[in-house]
Amino acid sequence: MTPWLFLLSSPEQAGAEPLPELLARSGHPVVAVATDDFVVDAVHGRADALRECGVEVLFDDAALVRRGLRDRVAPAARLTHHDIAARALDGRTRVVWR
Repeated sequence: MTPWLFLLSSPEQAGAEPLPELLARSGHPVVAVATDDFVVDAVHGRADALRECGVEVLFDDAALVRRGLRDRVAPAARLTHHDIAARALDGRTRVVWR
């Protein structure tokens, strides 16, 4: 199955299609990187809901630092911008930035 990378940068809109969850439940490997304003939602519970569906959740380290949330996320779940770019440039992966 096709691997997917979601760069989640803004809070979700009510009634939005939960595409990462749908794809993960269908058996696709899905990674969601919480960045920008979405890191707040992810740290405060949204990451748990994604994980329950089989989505691997990682965090943009710089976004965590800017919002004072870095100590709330395990080091293994933090990515640098270089790490995020490397994942996005993997030719096998489909990337969605939302």
